[in-house]
Amino acid sequence: MIRHPRRREQKLYIKADVRATYASVEKALDAASAAEFAMPVFLVNHHRIKAAPGIVAPPEGLEVLIDGASQNAQAIVVEVLASPKEPATLTINHEPVSWDALQDRLGEFVRDRKGKSVLVEADGRATFAEIARVIDACGAVRARAVLSAPRL
Repeated sequence: MIRHPRRREQKLYIKADVRATYASVEKALDAASAAEFAMPVFLVNHHRIKAAPGIVAPPEGLEVLIDGASQNAQAIVVEVLASPKEPATLTINHEPVSWDALQDRLGEFVRDRKGKSVLVEADGRATFAEIARVIDACGAVRARAVLSAPRL
C-alpha cells in the first residue's frame, strides 16, 4: 500500500472473518495508517443490498477513523474486553453495559455530548464480529466510530 501510488480519494476496504481476532485486524489497520488511509471501511454482510441479476452492487461497510492520539478528555469511550469462554464485556466511559443495551446507552451518551465521535478501544483478543457490532451501534446513533491507533 505504501509503495504503490494511489488517488487520495480512494477507499481502503478491509474484509475480515468474523472469528478473526482484533489483533489480526490491527495489522491491516497499522498498514492502512502508515499508507495514510484515514477512513478504512470494514466490509460486513448487509441484507439491505439487493442487486438485480447481472448488476454489480457497490461494496457497503462500516466506515471508521483511525486515531493516532486516542486520548481526548471529551471522548465517549467504548471498551471491548475479551473473555476466553464468553462474549466480550463492554463498558462506556468505564460503566459496564450489556450487549443488548449497547445501542440505547450509547445513544444516551451521544445525546449528552456535543461531539458525535466514539473512541473504540478493544482488547486484541476480541473478535472482529464484536468490534463490527460496536461500530454498527455507533452508526445507528449517528456517531462516528474512531478506532484507537493500533497497539502493535
